[in-house]
Amino acid sequence: MPTTNSKTPDSALSRTAALRGPHSRFAPNDSTAPDAALLPADIGPRIAAQPIIEQPMRVLLVDEQPQDVDRWLAMLEERFGGRARTHVAHTAAEALEILARHPADVVLTEYRLPDADGLGLIASIAARHPEVATILITAHGNEAVAANALKFGARDYLVSAEIDAAALERSILQATNKAALARQQSQRLEQLEQSRHEMDQIVRSLSHDMSAMFMLLDHSFQRLKDAADPIATKIGAADQPPPLRPAGALANAGRQSEAHAEAASPSNVGPLTQQFAHVEACLRESKRFLDDLTTVARTGTVHMEPARVELASVVEEVLFEQREMLAERKVHVDVAADLPAVWCNPLRAKQVLTNMVRNAARHGCDAHEPRITIARRAQSEPAETAFEWITVYDNGPGIPAESREEIFKPGRRLADAHPDGSGMGLSIVRKIVQYYGGQVSVDANCGSGTTFVLSLPKVIGA
Repeated sequence: MPTTNSKTPDSALSRTAALRGPHSRFAPNDSTAPDAALLPADIGPRIAAQPIIEQPMRVLLVDEQPQDVDRWLAMLEERFGGRARTHVAHTAAEALEILARHPADVVLTEYRLPDADGLGLIASIAARHPEVATILITAHGNEAVAANALKFGARDYLVSAEIDAAALERSILQATNKAALARQQSQRLEQLEQSRHEMDQIVRSLSHDMSAMFMLLDHSFQRLKDAADPIATKIGAADQPPPLRPAGALANAGRQSEAHAEAASPSNVGPLTQQFAHVEACLRESKRFLDDLTTVARTGTVHMEPARVELASVVEEVLFEQREMLAERKVHVDVAADLPAVWCNPLRAKQVLTNMVRNAARHGCDAHEPRITIARRAQSEPAETAFEWITVYDNGPGIPAESREEIFKPGRRLADAHPDGSGMGLSIVRKIVQYYGGQVSVDANCGSGTTFVLSLPKVIGA
């Protein structure tokens, strides 16, 4: 039977069923329910006046005082009628036993119980049955008790003397609605976690397969390089194997770097060896991206630990790796001699400058004489002294004032932007720079072309 009132969970209906009335013993659509014509004459109007509840309301009432139990049952009968499915417990232990057998939508518990207080029962229910809404009822208002009740998981707090049937109904509906929303949120979080786990497995699988492919590609490349070494020697290549990163490409302070020429590699290395070095550098950078992807899949983040980074060396690497793209567009790159050291993760610093150079070459620059300038900017404000400021200028058509913030949003691009690209480069730059406390923006005072200004922390002690 749906309603019990005893100190043991398995007891019979007895007094509770009598208080609730004979019509309350049937489910809403139960074919065995008595015909309305057979009910007492005043039952029909009382039922019609009650609110419509779509689902049966499963209630557990916890109170040791018979007169209080009668009062709550009468209120439930008045507002919910036959929709309420009520169990009654007199102790906290009995309430937990009933909940273990009979799921409930809401628990109404008195604050003072023979074996515990209502707060302890609410905490136990929250731990064992988080889907159940709980409401604490006390004889006298107490703000401290109310605060603790909500802290322990209660959905509402009622003062016994102030409750009428309408207030009880309102509290129950609000509490069960809150509990339902919490369940839905929990389910969504579980689904998101499951999706994240599945995506993690996919990324790990792809990373594993890509890593294997990179190993094969690297092995084949090394064999190709070894086979071509005699040819490289005949055309004037150095006797020593080419360095992984060309060194000294910008050794002459302040000189112009023409990316479409061979100036990004040592002058004593032949063209064939230069190509090998370039392919090797690109393979190494692609492998780094794969490592980042694997790290994100495993930990949810990438390496961000800062260290001393010489920007001149980073710019040198970036220009060498991007030389084919720069050469295709015949872009001249000027690099200042006094680029500073900064306090940043080396890989993230390279990611910033790579995106800045690629953005300038692809979407900026004059169509006839494309030029990029990378320089150091003097600090003009006292607040700037903790940072090094770098400018990346291109001599293109410039960026409209109304778009100078929009372009830093993920996926946003100018209407006339080059079709290549995803619109993510500048947003990545801003996220990295802001992570280290810096800034990046478009210089509003640039007369022509576009100047991006970015800051990164100075090296500690420098």
